[in-house]
Amino acid sequence: MPQAMMAGGALMSGIGAYQKAQSEKNALNSQAQANEYTAAVRQQQAREQEQVGNAEQTQSGLKYGALYGTQRADLAAHGVDLGSGSASAVLASTKLMSSIDAATIANNANRQAWNYTVAATDYSNQAAGDRAGASNISPLSSGFTSLMGSAARVAPYWYQPGSSAPGTNGLDGQVTNSGLINSTNQYGYPTLNGMGIPH
Repeated sequence: MPQAMMAGGALMSGIGAYQKAQSEKNALNSQAQANEYTAAVRQQQAREQEQVGNAEQTQSGLKYGALYGTQRADLAAHGVDLGSGSASAVLASTKLMSSIDAATIANNANRQAWNYTVAATDYSNQAAGDRAGASNISPLSSGFTSLMGSAARVAPYWYQPGSSAPGTNGLDGQVTNSGLINSTNQYGYPTLNGMGIPH
């Protein structure tokens, strides 16, 4: 019957809407998961960069410390007063270079760590947005809304007496049997060609 076909179409429309919404929800959750993973990686890279910076500063301090000690020993071996102007200037220069190198290393490491931290924050925010978008999608609601919209279009053919769906003859929306049912018997049942055979 056309009504049954229309009802089936409405049901398929509802199922299609449900599947589409579920697919969108899954896609957003998958994207959120990927962004969360990337954010965690960037956070780890930021921590590692800080550790690298600390290690490089330690190495630099040891290098300049060794240089400073060597300079003092050489100056003393040559009978140079370590408190004199030239000796003091050499040693002070070494200390200054050590401080500058340490500051440069720290600045570079902090800048790299900051970049990783900002990237991690961006990915976390994107993941949060994806999660929020996914939570706002209700496959059941989408399917139900589609089904109800389709049902509203089909309903008149079911509930209005005398209405007819496409392909019917107007007999309460039902398809006839091309004249086979043309009368009723004493019990009020339809008969086949007046033979009194209940149909």
